[in-house]
Amino acid sequence: MLLDIKKSNQLLLEDIIEGGVSLTFVDSQKFKKFVYSINNTYHVPARKQLSNNILDEIYSNTNIHQDHLINFMIIEKDRQSELIKIKVIHEESQIVIVIFRDLENILL
Repeated sequence: MLLDIKKSNQLLLEDIIEGGVSLTFVDSQKFKKFVYSINNTYHVPARKQLSNNILDEIYSNTNIHQDHLINFMIIEKDRQSELIKIKVIHEESQIVIVIFRDLENILL
């Protein structure tokens, strides 16, 4: 069985987003060892690669309705960013009070 790295990376990121897991999870040495124990030819992509290149590809491929999205990210002191949540905006108005409520729900 050939490994489809692109598909594996996309599935990994989709699962991280769906599960509400922090992208720093992929930096975990235990997670990397776990993945390696299952398939030693697959290397877990870096957090930056997941949050930039792979996320853009997923968005292009899955957002066929051209829904508007809001990305909730944390930027740390060392300028590293972390994707916390992606929210699809349907007809909902994005006034400050709505965005604040969303932030409050995410952080609490």
